Amino acid sequence: MGMSLQSSYSETPAVAFPGQLLAGPSLKEVAKNGEPTASIPFATPVAYKPAGATSDMDVTIPANATDRLKGIAFRSDGFERAWTDNAGTQGALDANGILPGILFDLARQGEMFVLCHTGCAPGDRLFVSFS
Repeated sequence: MGMSLQSSYSETPAVAFPGQLLAGPSLKEVAKNGEPTASIPFATPVAYKPAGATSDMDVTIPANATDRLKGIAFRSDGFERAWTDNAGTQGALDANGILPGILFDLARQGEMFVLCHTGCAPGDRLFVSFS
């Protein structure tokens, strides 16, 4: 299986990456992707996993207005991209985010860069919508 080569590069560095914590005080804790099949992208709000949780660390992507938010998945360069070899699947990230069952850090308090879906300005409070 061949990999495609990157043939163009931007000379303008990114201001920040989604899920990147700003310097300053923050409150963090460890969580586990409790989604059965879905990856959790960085900067995604996560909720306490409802019925069927195997531990207090299990979180899912919110799906209902009744879900209780636990925090936001923040970016870490400590994860490896997933690959498969004779020993099975290795790594913790796919093209969408953190794979199911993987431990990761989430922010419960602090300032973070997140993707804006509708009009907002830097420094606005986070508003989580459900679809």
